[in-house]
Amino acid sequence: MAKRKFGTCLVEEGFVTEARLKYALGYQRQRKEMKIGEVLLDMGHINQTQLDEVVREQMENIADTTVAARTKIGQLMVNNGMITDDQLHLALAKQHEYRNQRIGEVVVDLGLITSDQLDKALQLQMENLSTF
Repeated sequence: MAKRKFGTCLVEEGFVTEARLKYALGYQRQRKEMKIGEVLLDMGHINQTQLDEVVREQMENIADTTVAARTKIGQLMVNNGMITDDQLHLALAKQHEYRNQRIGEVVVDLGLITSDQLDKALQLQMENLSTF
């Protein structure tokens, strides 16, 4: 999922024109402490409801991206040869029994990988997340 700039979202939603966005961006450069949404709101080019809608949309996209990246740790371990599909399914079944334990902890507790390997998998996951 490509990360869209806030102003682009406002244009795509039809809340502001490209010309008004461009003008507001020029104004924003002079007032670096203001966010583009605040500038457009102050100029009267958008209203609070429109601003809130795009903020909410962007927050949902961030949450969806984060959840998607974090739920892939088991598959990431399989893809990197740390565990097999069967071992992942076993760990997922055990995770259901353990309730509040993360899948990485379950895999380590089962002796399928070491703590160092889990750290490596988590590092890979964070690298993948930072590319969103």
